[in-house]
Amino acid sequence: MAINPFSYFLGRPPHPELAKVPSLSAEDLSATIPEGQHLMRKASPASLIAPYYGEDFFRELFRANEANKALHEATSKKSSAEDPGLKPATYSRMYEEVPVMVGGPGLKRADYSFEGLKKNAELLRAYPWLEGLPSVVTYGKEASAAKGPKTKTARARALRWGEKYMARNSLTADRPLPSPRDTAEHELTHHAMRPYFGRSRDMWGYRVESMPEDVAEIGELEIKFAPVTGEDRTPLKIKDIHESRPAEFMGSLGRLQRETFQATGSRLKPGEFAKLVASGETPKYLTQEGQRMITYSRNVLESIEKSGEGFKGEAKTWKKAKRDKSKRLKKTFLDRIEQILPTVVKADRIPGEMRLG
Repeated sequence: MAINPFSYFLGRPPHPELAKVPSLSAEDLSATIPEGQHLMRKASPASLIAPYYGEDFFRELFRANEANKALHEATSKKSSAEDPGLKPATYSRMYEEVPVMVGGPGLKRADYSFEGLKKNAELLRAYPWLEGLPSVVTYGKEASAAKGPKTKTARARALRWGEKYMARNSLTADRPLPSPRDTAEHELTHHAMRPYFGRSRDMWGYRVESMPEDVAEIGELEIKFAPVTGEDRTPLKIKDIHESRPAEFMGSLGRLQRETFQATGSRLKPGEFAKLVASGETPKYLTQEGQRMITYSRNVLESIEKSGEGFKGEAKTWKKAKRDKSKRLKKTFLDRIEQILPTVVKADRIPGEMRLG
C-alpha cells in the first residue's frame, strides 16, 4: 500500500458534525452579519496560508518542518534544552479543519482556543459537539470595521488608536487595521504553529522559569510612546507587548515571510531581517499584519539602545560598559529571530551550525 507523503500534515479526521459544516469562503468574511449573530464555518490553516506560496507550498512546508526538527535536535544536545521554538509536531495540523465562528458587530475579540469554547456557554449550547475541540472566533466585515476609525488618514488612525495601543500591538499608522481575512488567518495559524513553551510570559518561546538572563533583562525595558489625551500613561515594558508572546512572535515572523515571498518570489535570507529593520524602511507590499514584526523589532532595539546611553558626568568606564551591554542585548534579540526564521520558511542555513540536506 502506497504511503501518502503529505499524510503527516493532515492532522486528525474531522469531527462527524464538523464534516457537515460549510467551508469558510471569502464571501463569508465580507457578509453582513447582524448584531450578536455569527456564521458557523470550518477552515484549515493551510486554506489561508497556501495561497501565498502557490505551487511551492508543499516544498516550503517540508523545508520549514525539517528546519524545525533540526532546531530541536540541536537544542536537545544542550545541557538545558529550553529554547527549541515551535513544537516538534507543529506542522502536523496544517490541513486539520477547525470550527470557525464569523461574528457580527457585537463580537468583542477574535480568538483561537486549542481547548474548546469553555468560556462561551451560548455557543456550547448551540453546538454541544464543540466541547473540547480547537476553535476560532473571528471578525466579520462590520465587526472588523467597528474596531478602527472610519477615516483613512494615518494621522487620524494614530489619534484614534492611541500611541500606547499602537506600541502594545506593534501597529503603524500608515496602514489600515487587519481585514477580516487577515484576522482569520492570524487565528488559524495558531492552530498549526504552536510554540514549545507558549504561555504569555514565556517571552519569544523561552520558558520564564529558566529564561536567559539577557532575555529577561530585555523584557523589563520600557517602550517609548507619547500618549494621546486621556490615554493610559503607565509604562509599557517589552515583555507586555503582544508580539513578545511566543505564539505571536513566531506567527508574525511567519506572516512577514509569507508576504515577502508572495511579493518578491523569495524570502528574507540570514542577515537580511536585521538589515531591513536597520534601514528604517518598511516595504509597501506588507500589510498591517505583515509589518508587525518589523515595527516590534524597531521598538525593541530602540529601547535597548536607550538603555545603553550614559548620563552627564558618568565615568567613561561605566558609559563603555553600558554601550557594550546594549550591543550584546541587541545581538541576543536578533540571534533569536535568526534562530526561529528557518522554522517558518525555507532557509539556506540554520543558526547553530545546522544545515539542511
